[in-house]
Amino acid sequence: MRRDTRKDMKEPEKSLAQAKQHLPKWRATMNLATKTMPWMVASLLTATPFFGQNQSGGNCPQPCKPVKCCTTQVPQQPTTCAYNAPAEINVGCQGDVDVFLSGSFIYWQPILDNGNVALVNDNTRAQFTNAAPFKFAGNFVEMNFQYKPGFKVGAGVNLQTDDWDGYAEYTRVHGSHNVASNGGYIGTSPPNVYPTWGSPFLVSQGSQVYNRVAATFDNNLDFIDAEMGRKYYVGRNLVFRSAFGARGAWIIQSMVVDYTNSQSAVSASASGNSFQQSVPGVFHVVSESHSWGIGPRMGLTMDWNLGEGFRFIGSGYTDILYTKYVLQDKSRFTATITNSPFTADQPVDFLAKDTVKAVRAHLDLEMGLGWGTYFDNNNWHFDLLATYGYQVFFQQNMFHHYNDDQMLGNSTAPNGDLTVNGLTVTARFDF
Repeated sequence: MRRDTRKDMKEPEKSLAQAKQHLPKWRATMNLATKTMPWMVASLLTATPFFGQNQSGGNCPQPCKPVKCCTTQVPQQPTTCAYNAPAEINVGCQGDVDVFLSGSFIYWQPILDNGNVALVNDNTRAQFTNAAPFKFAGNFVEMNFQYKPGFKVGAGVNLQTDDWDGYAEYTRVHGSHNVASNGGYIGTSPPNVYPTWGSPFLVSQGSQVYNRVAATFDNNLDFIDAEMGRKYYVGRNLVFRSAFGARGAWIIQSMVVDYTNSQSAVSASASGNSFQQSVPGVFHVVSESHSWGIGPRMGLTMDWNLGEGFRFIGSGYTDILYTKYVLQDKSRFTATITNSPFTADQPVDFLAKDTVKAVRAHLDLEMGLGWGTYFDNNNWHFDLLATYGYQVFFQQNMFHHYNDDQMLGNSTAPNGDLTVNGLTVTARFDF
């Protein structure tokens, strides 16, 4: 069967004619695209940064609100040994001013050197006899220093200059400590409590020995500290914080002692000479030491990171304060019977005052354990630590102790240090 070759030849010609018919429309489309393409490219390049800004959140998770989409300023632990790399707590976004608050519960025990209040003679039978020489064997009655609660409150800010921070803190611990002893006094047994406080002039003129002693020691500590510090890595896990600043200290101490005697007695030596008398009455002693001080303070805190937010803590601070003391000693003996040179119920007073200016040093050491963590996309940080500390207030016992019953000005001061030890539990919140 023969094909119609003429028909086959006409079909390509028809296709070519149709293509030529649509050619003007295609050329018009290409001309339009050529004219609008530069504007489309320019619009795309202009919109790309805005699109990227809305889509890229720094290190914020997606999706997130635009206000939280930023580069956070949490310090990163170095992967190699690094020195002075910043390690302070930093929340929020870069450039934010970070504020933190702290509060502490403290449970401290103050101990004052030479704080004994009496001497008790345990050899009373041999003491009050004419048949044997005078004998004495006794023990001191020491103040019962106890742990007392207190608190600290502080506020600070992370500065945006070289990763420094500023901090201010107020510390308050007030407490009373008591002790009492009858020296083994029973019924009509001879009095055997000897005073260690008060004017020896009144002691020599009045009752030299008592049945009972009761004493109260008040110790009030108030401090205001202000400092600047910088926290930085020393290696991969060890973090130091160097700080310097100033301290204001107010230390108020008072010792109130009452010696009571209810029995008249005279002891004598083997030769028959009287050398000790006991006049019924009350010997009341009040010694006060009010001081304030101000001076520079500096220290170093060390954190050894253990992982999972835990760390060991050690710190050492010292301050040197210009200190002013206002001192007062008052001794009063009131006899309950008339016995020369005393009249019943008529007190005899001894009052001495003094003002002392001195430079005093203070040392503060602590160690313990801490834990901290960021939360809410690094917008907050919580820190909790517990430490046990030891402090020394050098030469803080400024109570006058008189040495002679005739030379009334013969006294000693200072008489030792004030030491403080105890627990501190602190919570800190950064926002």
